[in-house]
Amino acid sequence: MDGIKNLLDLVKIHYKNEIDENNSNGINGSCIVCGNFVNDGFKAKLKPTFTSGEFLQNGDCICPTCNFVMNNPIFRRKNWIINEKEFRTLKNTEIIQFLVNPLDPPFAFYLTRTYKKHGWLLLVNRINFSRKMYFLAMDYRLLFVDKDKIKRFNEKVTYLLEKGISKSSLLSGKLKLHEFRNLENKAKEIMKFLERVAGQVEWELAILYTYKKKKR
Repeated sequence: MDGIKNLLDLVKIHYKNEIDENNSNGINGSCIVCGNFVNDGFKAKLKPTFTSGEFLQNGDCICPTCNFVMNNPIFRRKNWIINEKEFRTLKNTEIIQFLVNPLDPPFAFYLTRTYKKHGWLLLVNRINFSRKMYFLAMDYRLLFVDKDKIKRFNEKVTYLLEKGISKSSLLSGKLKLHEFRNLENKAKEIMKFLERVAGQVEWELAILYTYKKKKR
């Protein structure tokens, strides 16, 4: 854990042999992504299609590590979690287990629903040192979550999916008539619960990444 200050320190551990420090433009100055001062920076040339300028800083160049992450599509097109021991990409069906049981700190956690945005920029200086409450980014949203709440909500969502309640209904908090009937005598209790948890990010994540168990 000593010396790990940000996401880039974790990236360097796993990609030190791929980060190009020899073919930079040799620019002295501050990096527009992480803000660090370097003497081996690349020109800060961004593609016309780049739409994440609001998350950049004033600066003179892009440091080799940020240049590597910026040009490696895995960081924006995949869900991933990283710590000192591993960098792991995640399928949607794997995400819930890491939401309730993240890697050992320090770690960073990124989710995407669009598979194209540079939302990782929100995590450059947002690594986590706690497994109980932590930051993650989902595209351009920076979220602070409680893993215990996600675990409880995951159990509730699993139950409701098994009862035939759709994810769209759970997200909206409005049940269709047949769903209301499926809940029988618990319908009013569930409606009150949905009103109570509406807007909580842990509830949203539990809905998005909990999947109905396949029948064998």
